[in-house]
Amino acid sequence: MGLISLDKVHEGMMIESDVIDPCGRILLRGGQQLLKHHIDVFHSCRIEEIDIAGIDPKDFVEDTGIDPEILSMAVSELEPIFVLVNLKWDVMMEIHRYAVQSHARKKIISKKNYDLT
Repeated sequence: MGLISLDKVHEGMMIESDVIDPCGRILLRGGQQLLKHHIDVFHSCRIEEIDIAGIDPKDFVEDTGIDPEILSMAVSELEPIFVLVNLKWDVMMEIHRYAVQSHARKKIISKKNYDLT
């Protein structure tokens, strides 16, 4: 099991678990092989990550494109929320990673909006 950024997957990979859109609709059942049109549909449905069978997410260390300083600030700002969480658990580590990146992206967007005014 490995949640992999959609930008890192390619045709022929096997889906581990169902791919579900933000409205809760199943786009592709687990156990199926990815085709190019599946990836296109996932992009159009704003799917960011999918669970790929037989992949260790650590093999896909992703460059988020986010300034490390902003990521560090996001980690610090979210620390009170995750203070009692065991980040050694894979699931919690993924939740933490997603939350930090999401928070950092929101900071970038708000900064851009502030700079435009």
